[in-house]
Amino acid sequence: MPPTTNCFKKGKKIMEKEKREKVFVPRGASNEEPNLFISVNGVNYLLPKGKESLVPVAVAKEYRRSQAARERSDISGRRLMSK
Repeated sequence: MPPTTNCFKKGKKIMEKEKREKVFVPRGASNEEPNLFISVNGVNYLLPKGKESLVPVAVAKEYRRSQAARERSDISGRRLMSK
């Protein structure tokens, strides 16, 4: 049986049963927020930085997608700076 999580949607507490994945969010600089905000399908998640979190598959996919986009942006920026 998959884990159960409490989620809030439109002010109502709902229970969701869905598959989970572990996601590690690296610790940021000391002046950054201590949590990473992710919203998927109107449900908000705060993932603590520097710790591993068990999140729904859709949240893990969105985290990986955003990390890949950031990496591509960094590469493009470095190319532009080197010209």
